[in-house]
Order: sequence, then C-alpha cells, then structure tokens
Amino acid sequence: MREWKIRGAATLFTLVVTAVSAFGQGGWLDYMPDDSQSNTAATKAAATQSAFPYATRQTVFANNSATASALSTQCHAAYLAHRYDLALNLCQRAVDMGDSDATMGVAAIYRLGLKQCSRAAPYYVMQKDAHPLAAIGLGEMYWLGCPDFPINHVKARELFQSAANRGYSAGWEDLGWMDELGLGAPHDRQKAIRDFTEAARSGNDWANDLMIALKGADRSRRFGSPEELGQYAADVRFSRALGAYQRDLANQPRPAGPHGAIFSCPGGGMSIGVPCLHPLPKD
Repeated sequence: MREWKIRGAATLFTLVVTAVSAFGQGGWLDYMPDDSQSNTAATKAAATQSAFPYATRQTVFANNSATASALSTQCHAAYLAHRYDLALNLCQRAVDMGDSDATMGVAAIYRLGLKQCSRAAPYYVMQKDAHPLAAIGLGEMYWLGCPDFPINHVKARELFQSAANRGYSAGWEDLGWMDELGLGAPHDRQKAIRDFTEAARSGNDWANDLMIALKGADRSRRFGSPEELGQYAADVRFSRALGAYQRDLANQPRPAGPHGAIFSCPGGGMSIGVPCLHPLPKD
C-alpha cells in the first residue's frame, strides 16, 4: 500500500483511529459486566435522568463509571468488528450513564459506520466546545459532505480553527489543506505552509511532508483536488527518501581486495564486501 494519504478517504481512517482511541483504554473485552447489572444500571440512569438536573445526575452516576467505561470498551470492539448496531447500543448506554467519550463513539458509528452524517452531527455539536476531535469531525463533514449532510466550507474552516486554537494538530493540518485548495477562502500557499508547519510541530509527519512539498512546488502550480496534492506530496517524500538512501550508499567504505585493491562492479558501481570484476589500483 502506498504510503500516502488523501483527504476524503484516508482522513476518515485518521478520524476512525482517533475516535476509537477515545472509546476506552482497556482491551477489546477486558471487562464484561453482568448483563443484568448493566440493564439495571441503564434503567436506573434513564429514570434518574428525568428527575434530577445534570450536576446532580453526575454524582448519582459516579458509581456507574466502571460499567460505563466497560460499555465503551465493548462498543469499541463491536465497532472494529463492523457490528455497528451492537456498537451503537453499547455506546448509547454508556452515554446515558454520563460517559462523554462514548458520545464521540456514537458520532463515529453514525458517520463512518452507518453513513448517517445527519445523525452524527448532534453528537459532535454536543462535544465540539469541550473536545477538539468533535470540532474536527463536524468540520470534516462540512468539508467533505455526505448524501444527507450539506457542504459548507466556511463553517468547516471555523471548526478547524477552533480545534487548532486549542493546540490540536489535525485542526492546523485541515486548515492547510483548505488554504492550499482555496476552500472557504482564497488560495493562500504561504498560509498553507504555516498551517502545516504548526501541525508538524506536534509530530504530525504527514503535515511535515506536505509543508516540504509545498515549499518546493512551483509558485504557479495550483492543485485541483486533495488527491492531486496528496499524490504530489507522496512523490516528493519518495524522492527525498531515495536521495537519502543513495547518499548513504555512496558514503559506504569501498571494500578492499586481497592485495589492497578496489573492485569495480557492473554498471559503474562498486562492490560492498565481495569482488565484482577486475581490481583497480588504489590512488
């Protein structure tokens, strides 16, 4: 598989990995609560939710935190197994118990699993001010669109900027794509380079590749799509890696023959450790 990523397909993979990591820190099924306990807790939570204000509910639900965390972990496992209906049920039960991370799980299941962006949106909206990942998820829906969700590049930029302002590197990266492609604002390569540079400061290797590629690109060149820009950055990365390999190879010590000679090899190269053709005298 080629080592490059494009917005539209691979950015969804990035979001999946990030969102899944938010579901829970345990293993796939490290903790399996008794079903009757889970049902009882969920019923109690639902009944209490209508009777107490949010702050009070948080205290009431504190004893259920282990169950909610376990449900999130099981949701994670079901999601990875593409059992989206089961995953949705598990995450929704955790949300009802006050697990905010599971809210992100519900959003990811609706958007990436069931392809129902309009149903994912309310869950992202609930978390967008508290969690930069929610702002990114909602922003990418406005950027890329869905059959049931409209494209709005101006709103997408606002959400990415919100995440970037909170130090989230994906926000800077997404802004870089939009600035280079001229989405929601005029094309601005220098700003795109600054955006990718900010994202790279947090260890975002792909943003670093994009920054280097754009710095070396012809100023008159305009990229018409994420795929075109992604392909260009991948080609630049490959060329850099190949050049580094060739430099390392050239700096390898030339092997000596039995009489202190250097051996030449076919094509004008030289041997690394074994004779090739005829010995050439040392200088």
